[in-house]
Amino acid sequence: MKKIPRKINVKRNMPKYVAACSNCGTLLTEETTKNINDKNYCENCITKIQSAPVVKPVYFYTPEGLLKYIAYVICFFTPIAGFIIGTIYFSQKEDLAKKFGKNCLIIMGVGLVVLLILIIISVVLTLLAGGEGGFNIGEGYY
Repeated sequence: MKKIPRKINVKRNMPKYVAACSNCGTLLTEETTKNINDKNYCENCITKIQSAPVVKPVYFYTPEGLLKYIAYVICFFTPIAGFIIGTIYFSQKEDLAKKFGKNCLIIMGVGLVVLLILIIISVVLTLLAGGEGGFNIGEGYY
């Protein structure tokens, strides 16, 4: 009888991957993992990230003096512009800019309320004066 050779169990020393690079997707072992801001990077990508320029956020300067009051007038008479100006400045980190944005939003709200009151008064006065609400459907010229 012929003997069948047994298979020899050879354990290969396979690397154990623990993560993937957040930039290029390369599989990383514990030795090659570089962690920055809770993201894993390989050695090739870490040099690109460290050499990249740091981008600073853009902040708007808060208007002062007469320009601030002109912005308040614009916010009062134009609610859309007041909303845009108010939200832009209210989202800034500086306290002075937040205060200016909050004031713009408040003035915009007051302007909307005044506009609504004026519209209601004009409609009521038109109806009290005998107007037909702007519709001339009755007799008239054809």
